[in-house]
Amino acid sequence: MKAPKGDKQFYVSWYRLDGQDRYLLWWTSDQTDAVWVDAAGQIPTFETIAQAQAFEQQLGMPVKDEKPILQDLDLVKQWLRKPTSQIDAEVGLMGWNFFTDAAEGTGRRFAGQRGKVRRAWRGGVYDKLFFGTSTGMLLAPAGTPRYVPQWNKDELKFIAKVLTQGMKIFRRHVYLAT
Repeated sequence: MKAPKGDKQFYVSWYRLDGQDRYLLWWTSDQTDAVWVDAAGQIPTFETIAQAQAFEQQLGMPVKDEKPILQDLDLVKQWLRKPTSQIDAEVGLMGWNFFTDAAEGTGRRFAGQRGKVRRAWRGGVYDKLFFGTSTGMLLAPAGTPRYVPQWNKDELKFIAKVLTQGMKIFRRHVYLAT
């Protein structure tokens, strides 16, 4: 396998799912962000950061040496057991962004992505999640009280659709590399 070319910057990403911590390769560019996939469109994961870094070196990727931040997909899975409850904006946004990057890497269409067909619901619901996070609050004027989104039934249903579809895409394409 050859490393992708272009203006991409590569990182090791850390996630937890089913109580298992794993690492995968993630990249960003001026146009998009995505998880790295192999030639078969699958997402290789690793049990340790060292294994992921060795794989990146083997491919000749210019890796950024930054400590990965945990993307706890078990929290998403837990919320999906009762998706009519209020969702923590940090958890919802983390899951939505993680699954968008998985869909982007694998080339799968995803309800949470941008696009004409998905625009109607995506914008408002995603923005509510974003501005309900600590990152979203950084963009607010000084002294602005913390925004805590309140969700109606249709919005929660849409978030559940996005996170359920994202989880299915990720599970369908992820494998433990040896």
